[in-house]
Amino acid sequence: MTSIIPEFARRLWQDAPMGQVITDIEFRVVAANATYQRLAGRSMELLEGVSVHDLVHGEDLGEVVVGGMLLRFGRLPQFERDHRLVQPDGSIVWVHSMSAPILGEDGQVTHLMSFCHDISARREAEQALRASEAQVREILDALQEGIVVQDAHSHILAFNQAAREMLMEGTEPLTHVQPGTLHWDALDAHGNALAAENQPAWRALRTGETQEDAVLATRQRDGTLRLFSVRAKPLFRPGATEPYATVSTLIDVTERRSSEQALAASEERFRSLAEALPMALFRTDEEGRYTYVNPIFEQLTGVSLQTRPRLLDVVHPDDRTEVLHAIRESISTGRFHARFRMVAADGEVRWANSHAVPARRDERMVGFIGCVEDVTPLVEAQEETSRLAAIVESTSDAIAVIEPGGHVVYLNSAARERLGHGFGILDGLRLEHLFTDLGSRLDNEILPAVDKGTHWSGELTMAGCDDDPVVVSATVVPERDATGRLIRLAVISRDISGRKKIEAALTHQANHDSLTGLPNRALFLELLELACSRAALIGRPLALLFLDLDRFKWVNDRLGHEVGDELLRAVAQRLHLITRDGDTVARLGGDEFVILCPGVRDEEEAVMVAGRVLGALERQPFVSGDVELPITASVGIAMSTGNDHPEGLLREADAAMYRAKAQGRARFELFDDAMRARTQRRTELAEQLARGIARGEIVCWYQPTVDIRTGEYVGVEALARWEHPSRGLLPPSEFIELAEETGLIGALGASVLSQAAQQTKAWADEFGARAPIVHVNLSPRQLAYADLVVEVAELIRETGVDTRLLCLEITENALVDDVESAVAALNRLKELGVRIAIDDFGTGYSSLAYLRRFPVDVLKVDRSFVDGLGPDPEDSAIVSAIVKLAHTLELESVAEGVETQAQLDQLRAMGCDLAQGYLFSRPLPVEEATELLRVGRSAATVPEAPTPAAPLSALLP
Repeated sequence: MTSIIPEFARRLWQDAPMGQVITDIEFRVVAANATYQRLAGRSMELLEGVSVHDLVHGEDLGEVVVGGMLLRFGRLPQFERDHRLVQPDGSIVWVHSMSAPILGEDGQVTHLMSFCHDISARREAEQALRASEAQVREILDALQEGIVVQDAHSHILAFNQAAREMLMEGTEPLTHVQPGTLHWDALDAHGNALAAENQPAWRALRTGETQEDAVLATRQRDGTLRLFSVRAKPLFRPGATEPYATVSTLIDVTERRSSEQALAASEERFRSLAEALPMALFRTDEEGRYTYVNPIFEQLTGVSLQTRPRLLDVVHPDDRTEVLHAIRESISTGRFHARFRMVAADGEVRWANSHAVPARRDERMVGFIGCVEDVTPLVEAQEETSRLAAIVESTSDAIAVIEPGGHVVYLNSAARERLGHGFGILDGLRLEHLFTDLGSRLDNEILPAVDKGTHWSGELTMAGCDDDPVVVSATVVPERDATGRLIRLAVISRDISGRKKIEAALTHQANHDSLTGLPNRALFLELLELACSRAALIGRPLALLFLDLDRFKWVNDRLGHEVGDELLRAVAQRLHLITRDGDTVARLGGDEFVILCPGVRDEEEAVMVAGRVLGALERQPFVSGDVELPITASVGIAMSTGNDHPEGLLREADAAMYRAKAQGRARFELFDDAMRARTQRRTELAEQLARGIARGEIVCWYQPTVDIRTGEYVGVEALARWEHPSRGLLPPSEFIELAEETGLIGALGASVLSQAAQQTKAWADEFGARAPIVHVNLSPRQLAYADLVVEVAELIRETGVDTRLLCLEITENALVDDVESAVAALNRLKELGVRIAIDDFGTGYSSLAYLRRFPVDVLKVDRSFVDGLGPDPEDSAIVSAIVKLAHTLELESVAEGVETQAQLDQLRAMGCDLAQGYLFSRPLPVEEATELLRVGRSAATVPEAPTPAAPLSALLP
């Protein structure tokens, strides 16, 4: 048994509600579960080694043996039958069994397995049916015809009351006659004894054919003869070819009139009975035409005898071939049975079961007598059940049916596959075996929900093959009977472990930095808020360290972003290794890291942590390939007792970090009251700036650009000024950096661009061909906005500005931070028709290959190089190289910050195109700038135009 039934399933198999027995190929019992032992009335000790044939009733043994042999030799995939098991006390148990072979690894049958279901109750129902047959017997006793059933030895087995009166002339109760002992001493019509071979019953038994219209007689007590017309019909057991008995119908023909009256009365009783029965009855002639139908038949089929319909007329055309075949078989078998679709007169199609027997006369079939039962609801229910079963079995959701006590009574294919349990071994399997984390949830959540008449839904952990549990979304649905009593629970579960992993990954991705794996800003702020609450609760301060790598931009610019990313990962790893248990390291973005240190004693311990951080970074240089770089950082420290807002505390640490950078880098600074005051002022200023932008306090001033060759004003640069309500006019240095840090640069830049575009249109209307080109600066953040091009296009449409007069300036550093994105954005801007200038050229790190990809029109030389013209030969060489590069690429060159005549002369000598600076004009409000443009030419010293040479003709006499 151990080799056949897996150890883990033995208990499930043993307690199954269906009897199960395994035999070897000699049909000896190898294993039987408890249910089969109960059916056989023997324990496993008594069953083991016993042939199952010894347990089968003798009358059923033949069929059982044949079926087993067919299974043993592979002639049948399975075998089903009803048979009786004989228990040791002689009691009988009827079972329906299904047997199938068990194959070994070589594909040969090694054992047979049978599933037995107790059908004794059904047999009891059959007994009840026989009781109803007794009622039919009463009907038979009311018939005028005598009915006599005889066995092969001419013993009378049964007869009705009419036969008793005819043959015995008595009226004593039938129970006084012992079955099998009564003989009928038949005489011929002359009163002579009739040999057995001449009696109709004997001939019917020997020939297997019905004997018609034989005349026999019995002698009355008064010596007279009583004549009978006898019809003897053989009776066959199912599947038998020889009759086992005959049934003879006796009609007293002594007095024809009396007999005819009796016959008429019998027919009337039959008709009354047929019409009273709740079943459709019919009779046909030899041509298959209906000769009689009862009212139920007429209602069911719509048949009317007036139209002389045929038997097949009510059968659906697609089923007629099969029904005709069954009719032909019934001629030889003596019985007809078929299930088919019938078509009523109104066209409705319904399913029917029909049973009939051929009617014969003079050994000739003269029609059929039968009944029809409407089984449409049954067929539809079976089809619906089959469809539902197919759906349940094919669905990928695991479905289990549970009894109220928690016992599992059904698992669909998906559930069995997920659990690894074989079908048929569910006994002992409980709900808590399927779902490993139920605990108290069954009593506290699930059952109370279904008791209220609703279903329960939630997540559970489902057991699986190889101890591999999965997370499932489960729904528990109650099933109740007509009284509302809970009879079953259906548990539908769907594997969501993959989705949970994806959700976890997405959650981790949303809350962690993709480069270093550290918590990102959003997650860190949540952790910081929790830490502040805990610090206030326990009364111990926390420290927040804000760390920024020194000269990290240089690494990115000179060595590339890949090396920069590698450096950031190395820093993250070092910070993680040197921080205390309970500390949290996070990356806010770029080269900015923060360390949350809860539960520090005081500022001194926070300073020790900061020193340890700096030491860990500086102690060992960063190595990437052939590159070896020292790592230093600036660290700001902010302390809190838990009463600070997380964003505010982060700003304080950030401010302390900037103080550390200002003090020389590679150090730390503690946030103090002075810093707090400066930070407060900066926060207030940011709030004022946001209001100022909304109120239109940002205005444009304009600084002209001069053509070095002619001194004419050819352009202006729009520069933002803040008309502060209390502090007066503020230069860009007071608020541009603040706008960048606070995210207000987008709104500020949009305001400046809008004013500049409107003014460009106004100057174009006033000056015509002399209208200046207006330069407007775009911040790196503006360039990164996805909607920048759309906003510029909309502004051009609204103002109607000539795009050739509008030039957008981008710093060199903004371009090289993300070359691909920058090229794409500039190309889209260029398509609008505006000019593009690179501002502060020479201060960033861009190769000639990058510059050739940018769709630019102007290079602006940074003022830091112009300042060094003359005294610094290196700066002079740089400016000269930039001018030559611009001319080589067919770009316009502009020198910024020109303040002296000497600088202008040198730029002219280098071939620079345009100049801008205090030598020509400071930035001016729009009214003054307009007046200057009306003058049209700078007062600064410009070369006199050369006197043209006299024409040769003027020298001739």
